[in-house]
Amino acid sequence: MTIRSILVPIDGAPGSQAALDAALELGRRFEACVELLHVETDPVTALAGLSEGISGATVGLAVEGGLAAAEARREQVRRLAAARCGAKGLELAEAGSGPAVGYAAAWRHVVGRANEEVARRGRLFDLIVLGRPDAEAAGIASGVFEVALFDTRRPVLVVPPAPAEAPGRKVAVAWNGSAEAAAAVGGALPFLMQAEEVTVVAIGDGEDAAGPDGLVRYLACHGVRAAVRHVAPGSAAAGVQILEAAEALGADLLIVGAYGHSRLRELVLGGATRDILGSATLPMLMAH
Repeated sequence: MTIRSILVPIDGAPGSQAALDAALELGRRFEACVELLHVETDPVTALAGLSEGISGATVGLAVEGGLAAAEARREQVRRLAAARCGAKGLELAEAGSGPAVGYAAAWRHVVGRANEEVARRGRLFDLIVLGRPDAEAAGIASGVFEVALFDTRRPVLVVPPAPAEAPGRKVAVAWNGSAEAAAAVGGALPFLMQAEEVTVVAIGDGEDAAGPDGLVRYLACHGVRAAVRHVAPGSAAAGVQILEAAEALGADLLIVGAYGHSRLRELVLGGATRDILGSATLPMLMAH
């Protein structure tokens, strides 16, 4: 069980740059092909709802300006991506130009909506890497994080602005016996099997078959030795307690299930997931 294909959406924002660096490091570790996905918004579509009452000539000029700006942006992002790949000893090839085997980097440019493209394409990758969503700043991560988690059903690595060079040496697993937590562990097995130290963090003393001791036995079947750290329930939110425990352990990667539901296609994350996303300073591998 390993990772052979990694998708990283990239738009040039600081968050996507950090995600790209992490994805390239993981590509080296797992001998995986890393696909860099750049999604360009169609200016015609973007202006469709604003053209009423505006002359055709004005709309034409706006579209022309939008196309020029998009092309300049695309070239800027590609140059940045090629430089990042070059620093890792990789040549940035065109996606689909040859078989994606082994450690490689491929560039794919499409016109469309970022969330739709990530939702559709991400289903055929072993891992999706995103910068940490930031409600205060623009960037691709804030627009595609929910669809990456909920629509692709693939594991998603969320990277903070200054991630560890190679996350996964010391791993903390947030465990409550839920289906979401189990999905995250399943997606994280390639990391867990290579980790030097794994600790299961559990709030309370669950003793049933899906408790932390049961998880330790499951991991042992995959050759992973893990310890358990019980965290006494306190006044702080569960997500905050999990983060504090992971940081106290010196973890450089946190495995956590993502909770949420859909309401009129606006995905709402559960409270523990929001707390972890808003406060984490370490990479997190999440799944739903």
